[in-house]
Amino acid sequence: ERMHKLSKLFIVTISCTLLFSPQLRSQKNVIDEVIAVVGDNVILKSDIEYQYQQAVMQGMSARGNLKCMLFEQQLIQKLLLDQAILDSVEISENNVINEVDRRMNEFINRAGGKEKLEEWFNKSVIQIKKEQMKMVREQMLTESMKSTITENIEPTPSQVRAYYRKTPQDSLPMVPVQYEIQKIAVYPKIEQKEIDRIKAKLRDFQKQVAEGRDFATLAVLYSEDPGSANSGGDLGWTTRGTFVPEFANVAFNMQEKNKVSKIVQTEFGYHIIQLLDRKGERIHVRHILLKPKVSME
Repeated sequence: ERMHKLSKLFIVTISCTLLFSPQLRSQKNVIDEVIAVVGDNVILKSDIEYQYQQAVMQGMSARGNLKCMLFEQQLIQKLLLDQAILDSVEISENNVINEVDRRMNEFINRAGGKEKLEEWFNKSVIQIKKEQMKMVREQMLTESMKSTITENIEPTPSQVRAYYRKTPQDSLPMVPVQYEIQKIAVYPKIEQKEIDRIKAKLRDFQKQVAEGRDFATLAVLYSEDPGSANSGGDLGWTTRGTFVPEFANVAFNMQEKNKVSKIVQTEFGYHIIQLLDRKGERIHVRHILLKPKVSME
């Protein structure tokens, strides 16, 4: 019955190759256009261009035309989204926020900073985040809908083989080589005097900030977190699930803005944290990370 409903959805589209041809891209005075309609949802040409920019930033490639592949994915996603809305499918808003925060941090790191990210997309960080919220929410709804549709489907090995035999080679998805490995790891013991040295240095940073020195400057100069040091230790707006428990427990118990935390030990090393702002279950913090060095003796 569900598949019968899906088959009734109305889709309007045109040739993908023609759609993204250089001739059409050269047309003047066209700000944006509707390129497909799926149920009550439209797909704009700018949607595909935005996803293309995002895919290129993430290093994605595809056989043939990447924009065509993204367009086809959007058609399927809008189809599932339309059915998800009809079936009143619900998702957790916290999961959406967590995923958007994760993506934004990844984008900023890949671009080399917030300014570079804004330059790449030609949009403000606020605009990018707003668009990501809509995109992630729709993706989660469609994934939930897809799971519902396929939950009772169990293809046999012969059906899988038949599918791959009938599908053209250039239409099969690229699947990277994967390995399953086992390892034995022996971690060297950190000498107590090295731990004491790290803690003394962090206590000195706490004292300097209390005396008026800028926390961000210290982070740029001394933090050993490659993902945040260049931005003054700024970790952006995040939720509890983003951090390891030891870090989250301290960061989310901080109440006073600009206050610096006690020294926090995690699997990554030793941190001090500065609270910049908080809104409900989300916080904006900086940190300085120092990693103890292993003695070569």
